[in-house]
Amino acid sequence: LSRSVVNKTIVFENKKKIEDRLKFSIEGLSIKMVQIYNYNFKQKMLTKYVKQIKDENLKVYVCKYNATTKLMELTDISQKDSVVVLADAFESDKIKENQYMTYLLFINKSMDASFTIDDKISFYRVPDIKYFDGIHFLNNNTTIEPAIHTIAESEIKEVLFDDLTAMLYRARPEYYGGPIYLNQTVTDSTVIGTGSASHVDQNLTYNFLTGELKVHYRSEVKYSETATLIQEFSGNFKDVYPEPYKSYLKPEWSRYFFKTTSTKETRNCIQSLNFTYSWKYKKEKGEIETVSKTYTGTNYPESEIILYLLFY
Repeated sequence: LSRSVVNKTIVFENKKKIEDRLKFSIEGLSIKMVQIYNYNFKQKMLTKYVKQIKDENLKVYVCKYNATTKLMELTDISQKDSVVVLADAFESDKIKENQYMTYLLFINKSMDASFTIDDKISFYRVPDIKYFDGIHFLNNNTTIEPAIHTIAESEIKEVLFDDLTAMLYRARPEYYGGPIYLNQTVTDSTVIGTGSASHVDQNLTYNFLTGELKVHYRSEVKYSETATLIQEFSGNFKDVYPEPYKSYLKPEWSRYFFKTTSTKETRNCIQSLNFTYSWKYKKEKGEIETVSKTYTGTNYPESEIILYLLFY
């Protein structure tokens, strides 16, 4: 039986992509099963398999285990040139669900002919992000954001990105307008996340091949009968590769982070950044007063400024 099974264990460590080849022979009236294990903590994995042989006697299937029906589901890819398959992250408490594994089944129906497989197979690390929790600018080795940002309404440099309300609205819905419904779609190159509620609307698109990240976020939260906070954020970033927190105190806090290591990297990472922060106050006679801060730029000091991006 062991001769009929090929095992591939994938551990990325610091790699974003692993290139490999499937190499084996399959004799007449025999089968070969390739078992691919995604042994990566809180990282999904996309497998791209490129086939060379199309023959009526060689059947090839992608197999995934359905944990609900407890059945293996087969998809015939015999006549396809390539296929991509997504595997879930490895979680020790969900091993029996078997979602971290991908299977390729080869069946040689010929009595006489044998086939030699020598195909390209690639594995891509896919962070399981669904929601953008916020952005931080910090001095190196500190946890306090410096007042380095300029706004249209004042000449005084401001601290603008330290409240992480996007995370608080998601993690503490009982205090801020109710739950935010999250949805995630993974394609052969992108992770698309949406967060929607009556008070929050967010769209996140992350290309895990290029590291390009695009985020748009708007929230309108009533803090009292007379005060409402409205925020709108959009940003384009490059060379972003989120890492999972190895541990965290509470499961509702951020699950992934990305950080730069210097001011140079921070400036290179940010392609565009727009942010408006507005309080609307209802006066006694019903009139509305608006106090806004509109981000216009960042004045980087001599000390190194580290950019943090947080995700759930």
